Amino acid sequence: QNNYDRMSTVRTSKDDNMEENELKFPKLFIGGLHSSILDIHLTKLFSTYGNVSRAVVISGTDDHTGTKRPKGYGFVEMESIQEANNAMKAIDGRKLLGRELVVRPARAGGTARHSSATAVTRLGDDNMERKRKADEQYYPQNIRKQKKDIEAKILAIKNAIS
Repeated sequence: QNNYDRMSTVRTSKDDNMEENELKFPKLFIGGLHSSILDIHLTKLFSTYGNVSRAVVISGTDDHTGTKRPKGYGFVEMESIQEANNAMKAIDGRKLLGRELVVRPARAGGTARHSSATAVTRLGDDNMERKRKADEQYYPQNIRKQKKDIEAKILAIKNAIS
């Protein structure tokens, strides 16, 4: 079975879920991160369950602004598999800044091993909504309207001062 088939197959067996979440090394994928979460926040959150070797929030370049923005996921590497397992069990499903965290074993290549279908859908929906809002914000007609609103506010402030 190739990776695509494995990821698109719905797993129902308890044994499959145990295998899916079995840690082979102490690196975890963390999904569902709020855009304000930084590496240091992941370090502090996971250090409750052991020593954090490394924590990183993944960023990408925004198509509209060219600036780096968090992608909503990251990776944490603990010192031991036991610490990583304890952290995964304790943090998976918890809410942080209104977002439900998804914690799974990471693959050696640095991507998520298997995310549940609902987690993938939830993250996809959040990303689509964020992109839609960004698109609306940068449409030329919205910029013209924002410019008029700002000019009107400046004029009102000038009139109030004089």
